[in-house]
Amino acid sequence: MILNVALKDNVIRINPCNGVMKDLKRKYSGTVKEVKALTRAEQEVLEEFISRPGVFYCLSPLITVMLYTGIRIGELGALKWEDIDFDNNEIHINHTLLFESKATGKKSEYFLNPPKTQKSKRCIPMNPKVRNALLMEKTRQELKGII
Repeated sequence: MILNVALKDNVIRINPCNGVMKDLKRKYSGTVKEVKALTRAEQEVLEEFISRPGVFYCLSPLITVMLYTGIRIGELGALKWEDIDFDNNEIHINHTLLFESKATGKKSEYFLNPPKTQKSKRCIPMNPKVRNALLMEKTRQELKGII
């Protein structure tokens, strides 16, 4: 989806993933693919990989938050610093980030929306690893002048 947005916004000229889902559907037609959580070993490999300096290092805090809280990507993208209570070690989920595709020639945009259900609004406890990851991201944003 993000590559389609980049294509539509003229950031890239072609989407290298076009047709991939069609091929996957043909390959797995008639079977329901079960969603599977990472094993402890797989999670450790992922955490070690994102902790190394490189292209994905900047995503380390965000991936850590998702791994240890179960927060959805749209919820993570919608988080504001005021939703994070560092005094009580809580993350408050009050909204989600949605994408709206615009007509041809116009830029697509993201916007905040309330969660689909009332139960999606919730308070998630932060363990020390999540807290440190969020503080690391906040420091990065402050240094970059984002906040």
